[in-house]
Amino acid sequence: MKNRDASRRGFTLIEATISLVIVSVVAVAGLGAVSISRKTRMSINDTLLARTYADLVMTEILSKRYRDAVEPGNPLGPDSSDDVLGLWERIADDVDDYAGHTITPISDVNMNALSSGNWGAGVAVTWVDAADPTKEVSAESGVKRITVGVFKSDRVILRVSALRTLAADTLRGVPTP
Repeated sequence: MKNRDASRRGFTLIEATISLVIVSVVAVAGLGAVSISRKTRMSINDTLLARTYADLVMTEILSKRYRDAVEPGNPLGPDSSDDVLGLWERIADDVDDYAGHTITPISDVNMNALSSGNWGAGVAVTWVDAADPTKEVSAESGVKRITVGVFKSDRVILRVSALRTLAADTLRGVPTP
């Protein structure tokens, strides 16, 4: 009898197998949580970087006048008097000169790349209804909506929009043609 009781003091093979399965399930769940946490952190970092890029591009665009000084009646987009070489190299004298422009990789004013080749930004400029800026119009309205979309590997990370008005030039003392 004593021999039989002495052999029962340790784990049986079934008990050890069940313990191993439980530990494995806990480990897999822990690794899944770590993976989700890492993906979330990367997504937050991408969003913060995209916001920085969008603000940089939007600041440059909004620093320009509302309307072209040489050819004020032209449609949206670069005018014949504009030199379009790149975001910072272009001679853009009004906000709509950036319409349809894509910047990749994004660089600073000294042409230092701020991102690898898979990051970029696209710019859209449209006329909008002065009473309802959510509605696009096909003719000059005195209000332009500038939208900068920042993308990474062809996936849009962030879009920011701003309104630019002809009245703002008047308030800033910029002569309007």
